[in-house]
Amino acid sequence: MIGGLLFPLVSVGLLIGVAVSHFDSEMPLGLCVSCFMAAVPGGLAPIPLTLLGLASVCFYLGFQQSMPVFVAIMVSYGFNIGVGLPQMLLKLSTAKLDPIGEAASQCPPIVAPPPESQEA
Repeated sequence: MIGGLLFPLVSVGLLIGVAVSHFDSEMPLGLCVSCFMAAVPGGLAPIPLTLLGLASVCFYLGFQQSMPVFVAIMVSYGFNIGVGLPQMLLKLSTAKLDPIGEAASQCPPIVAPPPESQEA
């Protein structure tokens, strides 16, 4: 990916913001796009002020207009860190499991055991 992890996530956030604005006609386009543009990468990257500055400069947001963006960034980051998504992804990427050994022992059995016969 060009731009590392941050700029593709900003692009995804822009597209999600446009889609949400089109689905809900009550939401202003500028608010949706700026909030999602900052909140999507803000969920994984601990750089809230940088993302707030990026959204504020791109959309010429003032202090009152930038508060929803800041809240969106903090909620997104708090939710993802609270759930443990980045830690889980890091654990999965660094796990070196033997496909037949450890991984097979962690999987549930494919075939259920036969039912016990009840003889009277």
